[in-house]
Amino acid sequence: MPFLSFAQDLTINVDGSGKTCPEARNDALRNAVNQASGSIIYSKTEISNNELISDDITMLTSGNVLNYDIIKDCFEKNGTFSITLKVTVSQTELKKFIEGKGKSISISGELLKQKSDQEVASKNAEISIVENILLQLESFTIDPFDYEISIGQITIKDGKYCSLPADITIKTNINFYNSYLKLVKDIEKISINLTDQNFRRVTLKETNFPITINSKVYYLRTSKSIDLINKFYNKIISKMDNYTVVDDCLKELYLKENNNKIKLNYNLFFPDPDYIAKTISGTFTATIEEIGSLNRINIFASHKLLAYKNGKSLSGELALMKYSETNPLEFESLKNNLIKNFEELAKEKEDGNIKLNYAISFLNNGQNKSTIENLKVSQKNYQQIIERSINQIKLNPSKLCGNFNKTTDEIKLDFKWETYKSSFAYENGKESIYNSYFRKQNLPYGTYILTVKEKELNNNKYKDIYISNYKTRGPLTAIYSAILPGWGTRRITYNEKNGMDRFFLVTTPLVLSLLTKLISNHYYNEYMNSNSQSGNNYSSSSSYYVAGMDDYYELANNWNKTAIIFGSISASFYLYDIVWVIGKGFKNISNKQSIKRKVNESKLQIQSEHVK
Repeated sequence: MPFLSFAQDLTINVDGSGKTCPEARNDALRNAVNQASGSIIYSKTEISNNELISDDITMLTSGNVLNYDIIKDCFEKNGTFSITLKVTVSQTELKKFIEGKGKSISISGELLKQKSDQEVASKNAEISIVENILLQLESFTIDPFDYEISIGQITIKDGKYCSLPADITIKTNINFYNSYLKLVKDIEKISINLTDQNFRRVTLKETNFPITINSKVYYLRTSKSIDLINKFYNKIISKMDNYTVVDDCLKELYLKENNNKIKLNYNLFFPDPDYIAKTISGTFTATIEEIGSLNRINIFASHKLLAYKNGKSLSGELALMKYSETNPLEFESLKNNLIKNFEELAKEKEDGNIKLNYAISFLNNGQNKSTIENLKVSQKNYQQIIERSINQIKLNPSKLCGNFNKTTDEIKLDFKWETYKSSFAYENGKESIYNSYFRKQNLPYGTYILTVKEKELNNNKYKDIYISNYKTRGPLTAIYSAILPGWGTRRITYNEKNGMDRFFLVTTPLVLSLLTKLISNHYYNEYMNSNSQSGNNYSSSSSYYVAGMDDYYELANNWNKTAIIFGSISASFYLYDIVWVIGKGFKNISNKQSIKRKVNESKLQIQSEHVK
């Protein structure tokens, strides 16, 4: 039988979002085709001056948008535009017929050719798309790392030379992480779904190329796309050692390395900001005269240092430099001291907020003109605490090569916190992120009252959680066992005992008691309806015996005794369960005070996150 192909039109409602209304519309069209037929949609872009100037949506594989209507007009919220469309998509499905044990496949040649042609177009388009994606990410590769340097104790050798041990820490910054967010967002749009992977591999005999980014695997159509992404990542990683160590005259100092630990390798791993990518230990060597004139050691990204030097040659002074770059230790000490005092306030007060901008300004004569700007506090006395925190750290004037240098900078801090209570039921078999802590502290099962303090600094959230109270179930839990045997046991032990054994110990003899009672009632009815006092043969020639009243009475009596025995066993286990739960409840209550005392005295803290 020949294979008959057919087309279907499908109308669906979809949402889209983007940085502009056209981008939101195009996102909705992508979503419509993906939902309708698993189509691969890509964005063919043109870049000019790092700005996206066009976004023509090309739809590949089996889906085509016939038309669309706007259900909800495009609107903007928090910088994101959203739209809702009613889209009509034409679907064309490849059909496979399984025939016999050999599982031969019959498929429409016309559809196969169409699908094959579209896959060829997709391969060519994919490379162009990846190139455009990476072009947009180029700005993130300029400054992906931050550098820190610390100097150890100076030692003198032979009365002439000094050794300065130094440690350099290289950390990823927000540029590195943002490149990842943008990259995977676009790669997900063009990666091959499972259905198309199977079609390409089985029918078209094409290779699907995997690429793993932060432990998630994506499949692309060409090895060149994979190579482009790998080259982009390696370009970022290569900037790890793109730094220069200088003295206070911006003269380069050379470090003799003796230890080098790399944590960030070439494997498409994009960590969160402040991830330590590499640490370097080494030694600077200088003469005593050189050390005597050395006022400061600093570290910069090489491109920044070049910009500073170019700026000086044009203007005569390094107006480009910030105070955090000429005096990084004082800058960080002041910022950390402010944050430390904020955290102390958060410990004392349940709720509050502080928002400030400390504008640092030093003139070229060394005069400090720094001021607090845009201060907003939830309590007036916080201003005094802030001023005291600033005065505790002395900011030295900026100097380069022995001369004062004009610098400006700012410390912007937006800190708020709130405290609330929540309850946590610590039960056997209930999985929770807190369970390991409770087991480590050897705490009993029960309900714990947690005090949660949520802190937020410059949109970064932190949370402290500690135990403030303890509750347990008492003897009244026996009511549950009275309703359903074993239920109270389960609750009083917080699922440590599941109660099912007690349930069956009560219900099994109870069922047997009811059954034997029914049998007893049957024989008793026979006894009441019998006309003969004692049993006799039906006839003199027959051995068939007919029971009499005495026989039925004895049977009814014996079965009734059995029913009473089973009933007594059931009642015994029923009462035992209730009494046991009552006893366990009193034991829980007696232990409650010691647990509460441990909670109050030890100040058990489940989680502590310091504000950075």
